[in-house]
Amino acid sequence: VGGLLLLPMLLDGGSHLVDDALRLGLRGEAAPGSLNFWLRMLTGFLFALAMILVVYPRLEREFDPQLVAQAS
Repeated sequence: VGGLLLLPMLLDGGSHLVDDALRLGLRGEAAPGSLNFWLRMLTGFLFALAMILVVYPRLEREFDPQLVAQAS
């Protein structure tokens, strides 16, 4: 699930990389309210959701005080 939520960020970043490298000028304007702005907000939200779903549980397991005390 985490990988699927990261896919839009990969596509967004990859398209911007190709656009910048080839100087195509396809991105358009990123002003608030434009389609590009809302797509960037959506990909950022999905990326944050992926981080919460994937990374947070692992951090919680690693830093659980009870587990740390048992390991000592």
